[in-house]
Amino acid sequence: MSETPASDDSCTAAETPASDRSHPELLTLSLSTVEHEMAGGCVPVEKAIGVDAESAGGQDAAAEAPIPDRIFTRVLMSRGKPIDGFTDPVELLLAMRDAVRGHRSLLIDGHILHRDISVNNIMITTPSQSPRTDRFHGFLIDPDHAISADAIGRHSSVPERTGTFEFMSIDALLRNPSFRHIYYDDLQSFMWVFFWPIIKDRSRSPAPEDWSNHKPEVTGAIKALQIEGEENFEVRLARWFDKDLGIAVSMAAKDLRSALHPAGGRKELEREEVRDGLYERVIKAFDDAPVVARAEAETLKKRVVVSRDRMAD
Repeated sequence: MSETPASDDSCTAAETPASDRSHPELLTLSLSTVEHEMAGGCVPVEKAIGVDAESAGGQDAAAEAPIPDRIFTRVLMSRGKPIDGFTDPVELLLAMRDAVRGHRSLLIDGHILHRDISVNNIMITTPSQSPRTDRFHGFLIDPDHAISADAIGRHSSVPERTGTFEFMSIDALLRNPSFRHIYYDDLQSFMWVFFWPIIKDRSRSPAPEDWSNHKPEVTGAIKALQIEGEENFEVRLARWFDKDLGIAVSMAAKDLRSALHPAGGRKELEREEVRDGLYERVIKAFDDAPVVARAEAETLKKRVVVSRDRMAD
């Protein structure tokens, strides 16, 4: 059994420049220093970054540091499962459709922008097996990053770029200094969430896993490349998407891409009629496809019956 390393003076921290120590609020963590200290078993954070508690100003400095605005929330929700746990195409499509409907209601009726659309924040529910009265097949959770729609673009301690990295919009990743997170960025996140579980061939590059393996600007460029050009996108659909899910899923993917890219200027996107039209197109993409998916399933059943009859003969 190995001995626990001593945690007093048994390791030596890399020296932090005096200029950094005199301005603890501007300190940049040295990864090599932290790794060195952790390997030696030294736990105190101050020592790991080369600053003792006294030189950092103690409680007085902490009291003066700005505290970001946070809203205490308590969420009551129906039972459900994450969107990537779908059992068939219809379940996936209807859950995505209703999550977008919920997002629209949250924004227009509640004046709240969610800002963190991800595979873990869209849940599937089955109306027939749920106490829900709205008959929705999907819903949103985790509004930790949500803000009032009236506060969009205003100066606050809430960052403009937020969300789960893999599903952030292209504009959010490209880091234009004038960027403001609006409803369109959430709608584009719905598209990336939809793509995530239905891409089967993940060996081809750029694959979804590449969305989290690069700097934000590089990931933004990769995503732009993946949906650039209608013909190129259809070629990628044919190569990547799980054909077992049927043509309905590919149809929805093409309709989403068509609705959301290219989107035009962001100023144009902020017009109310443009916003309402985009919501309608995205919802329609998810609403039309289940009809095709059900027809595909029915055709498949008939083929199975015919095949069984032939084998019986």
